[in-house]
Amino acid sequence: KKLGVPVCKLLGGAFRSRVKVYATGCYYRHDCEDPATIDVKESIEACAEEANSFKDAGFRAVKIKVGLLCVEDDLKRVAAVRKAIGDDMKLMVDANHAYSVPTAVHLAKEMEQYNVSWFEEPVVPEDIEGYRRVQSKTIIPIAGGECSFMRYGFRDLFVGPNGPCLDIAQPDIAASGGLSEFMKIATLASTFGVTLVPHVWGSGVGLAAGLHAVATLPLTPYTCNPAYMENEPVI
Repeated sequence: KKLGVPVCKLLGGAFRSRVKVYATGCYYRHDCEDPATIDVKESIEACAEEANSFKDAGFRAVKIKVGLLCVEDDLKRVAAVRKAIGDDMKLMVDANHAYSVPTAVHLAKEMEQYNVSWFEEPVVPEDIEGYRRVQSKTIIPIAGGECSFMRYGFRDLFVGPNGPCLDIAQPDIAASGGLSEFMKIATLASTFGVTLVPHVWGSGVGLAAGLHAVATLPLTPYTCNPAYMENEPVI
């Protein structure tokens, strides 16, 4: 406000004036006091319907929840969403660290047929070796990092004998150290060849920070023909 310039300019300048986005939704419909009351059939139908509404609204990608049902039932939700949105729309899944390593691997292998663009937080965030084990067993890119803090936390995700334990890093600017720290994390991620997709949740302030931060990210790698969800930053 003092300088009368946007935050993205203070961060070094914007590569774009508009930021590509994806939709997040398809939560479980149930009595929050007792997840056992989930009606699986209703959940599958509601999930597909909601995903289709995102498609109708113009979104080109949707992220859905998994992890509260058994693997077989969650796979039905994933399959129903893929059928509803078709093959041209991107599909991601977020487990909120719901699984053990064997279960996460099982789900990942089964989801490969549905062309999932990333599998987010498959295991608890502290289990870095668990991330490596899941990552090594699937072709689906592994995402995580919303529960990691400052560049030191992300260093631990990126540095290892076999390289980074994930393919997509998701620092939450509101929790991981703010905009200045985000820029350091972005540099670290680019050094290790890790895609950066900021985690945004909870407030308009966080969303605004995310938009300005993503505006400053270059194409990775650079190309004269940017591809959505491949080398073009999204939020």
